[in-house]
Amino acid sequence: MNRTLGELLTELRKRLDMDEKSNPILTSFLQEAHDIMYAQLNPTAIDCRERPRFTYQTDISGVSDRLVLLYALALAKSHYRHPDAQVAVSACTNLLRLEKIRQHQNRRAQPTEPEAPCVANVLTLKFEFDTVDKETGEPNRLTISVSGAAEAVHKVNDAMSRMNMQPVPPGHVVVPLEPTEEMELDAYQSLAHKTWPNTTAGEIYRAMIAAAKKEPDHG
Repeated sequence: MNRTLGELLTELRKRLDMDEKSNPILTSFLQEAHDIMYAQLNPTAIDCRERPRFTYQTDISGVSDRLVLLYALALAKSHYRHPDAQVAVSACTNLLRLEKIRQHQNRRAQPTEPEAPCVANVLTLKFEFDTVDKETGEPNRLTISVSGAAEAVHKVNDAMSRMNMQPVPPGHVVVPLEPTEEMELDAYQSLAHKTWPNTTAGEIYRAMIAAAKKEPDHG
């Protein structure tokens, strides 16, 4: 179980070698760290639960307490101009990256069960195209409503084929406007054992495109 705000405050004071007079500002660092880490991991969107309170000493962290502590430590060291502040920032960044990978893997490993309605899990797209038929020269208005990235790819391609249009140029792919869970996971995994200067944007891009092409056809 994650630690409480009071327990994290005690640990943070020990790491910074500070007394209880520093409680107000260190508490603010912990609360800010909790807000940022919660936004990064976004557990509310995953299971539709309410965001937990993190105000009183007995309130339990809603995300990994290690992440909250490390980020608060990085904030404090930067605020007090400690020379090792960047070390804390790097440690927090690496832990956050691993936590995101673990979070995605846990979600994929869960048995498939009927889910309770959750607005965050629903995505419907509407496509409209103004086109001209290559053979007749007549204008066409194409409207397609779909749910799910794979269904969108197939419906748009099929409709364009019927209108004598090139569905997808060679060397290109159709991908969803927002990255899917599979795409995000593959991007994180491409970063897992590398530091940013050694990971190119192209590597991340190709990992996400490859994941998009693997999306199953639900249509």
